[in-house]
Amino acid sequence: MEARVDTILIAGVETIAGANLAVHFADRCRVRGSSADERIAIDGAEPLVGEARDFESARRLLLAAQPDAVVHCGPASASAWSGETTLADLTAARAIARNLARGAAERGCRFTFISSDAVFSGPWMFHEEDGASFCPSEEAETIRATENDVLAACPGALVLRTNVFGWSPDPADCGWIERLLHRLDTGKDAGLHDGVAHATPIAAAHLAEIVERAHRERLEGTFHVGGAERVSPAGFARRLAEAFDIGPCYSSSGRIVDDRPVGYGRGETSLQTRKIRKALCVAMPTFAEGLATLLAERDDGRADALRGTSALAHQRVA
Repeated sequence: MEARVDTILIAGVETIAGANLAVHFADRCRVRGSSADERIAIDGAEPLVGEARDFESARRLLLAAQPDAVVHCGPASASAWSGETTLADLTAARAIARNLARGAAERGCRFTFISSDAVFSGPWMFHEEDGASFCPSEEAETIRATENDVLAACPGALVLRTNVFGWSPDPADCGWIERLLHRLDTGKDAGLHDGVAHATPIAAAHLAEIVERAHRERLEGTFHVGGAERVSPAGFARRLAEAFDIGPCYSSSGRIVDDRPVGYGRGETSLQTRKIRKALCVAMPTFAEGLATLLAERDDGRADALRGTSALAHQRVA
């Protein structure tokens, strides 16, 4: 029997993954979106202001939201290529994820943690869920520790490792993709020169579809969710420019590397998605399909929905 979700709490709607999940679920169920940022207002999502920095505040947040399912989209959900992930943020978010997972287990609701492909770093391609080629950076170690905390605190939790890109809910219009497109459009250096690192990025809208199906099928444990194509940061910038008809983007360094790349998100982080494709009977989207979705969202108003026109008052959860 398929699981039914009447109310979903998206913890971290200020993130790209969280905002896009909120928009996706808005016409499917009741959506409560929590954030510490009162500027965030997403069409169709009832805003809650508060973070679960201790267990009692997690309990209060869950009591206010009354969810059937919780999805935590913290700093680990940001693409490592965005440059937006700091060790301090990841460390603080570890406690939040653990508290929410424990609270979800106490309430008997589903819990999903959106994690990162950057827990890995080469030397081979397409890492599997039980792969051990971990990135030794402190950021990657903190994310892996958070995954373990979540699975220990909430038996039956779902951990999805991914590399997501999409429009930002930031009302100042300064998300990673927005900044990158602006630099490309104005002829400035795109900043993505790395042609060595590779990942399997997926559009946030496509990730949201996978999350919905995973909830429906009651998936548990760790799964990889990525696009069907490997691409480097340099290739990402070049193909983004082509998709948006911006003109040539010469962003690849073309350098030859003798040593294994070092640093968070600097190596080979592409994901093998066979496990989730088999579990859900789905095909992963190509990178071209992800870019086409991004372009369509700009033109059909979905990107604007992320920076909502909703006049709903933010409910503060102490």
